[in-house]
Amino acid sequence: MKKLSLLALSLFLVVGTMSAQNPHINKKDQAGVVADWSTEIVCFSGVVAGNGNASSVTAYLEVAVDAETLCYNPAGGAKDDVGVPGHQSFTVKGEAQTFDCKNGKANLQNVCAALNIEVSCPNWKWTGVVEDVHILSVSLIINGKTLDVTNFYH
Repeated sequence: MKKLSLLALSLFLVVGTMSAQNPHINKKDQAGVVADWSTEIVCFSGVVAGNGNASSVTAYLEVAVDAETLCYNPAGGAKDDVGVPGHQSFTVKGEAQTFDCKNGKANLQNVCAALNIEVSCPNWKWTGVVEDVHILSVSLIINGKTLDVTNFYH
């Protein structure tokens, strides 16, 4: 019975160690989320620790935004000078990238998502313009686990 208990305990410890991956961002390391509004791209860069003994990690970015828009009617009318206001909320997902990992740490550089904002107007003849964009949340998905990195946005 003692041998069975020790075997069960060893198995528990091995399985527990194998699944002890808990990705997180070290506060002492530089990390940040930046938005380049001229290209409509949002990117994360930073060191993510807690990846166990993986030799590499796969990561991508998901960004939730709210865009304030204006639509202009080419036929004119009462609102042709100021446009018809609207707003659109959506989430975009960036391309997955693979990064090397050593001692549980991965240095992720330029994990990006393109916003590609397309204004939805009453019909195709109207012209849509983005007036303002608000980032609602930014999530880094690393090896299937989600990290909220919204607080790293500058």
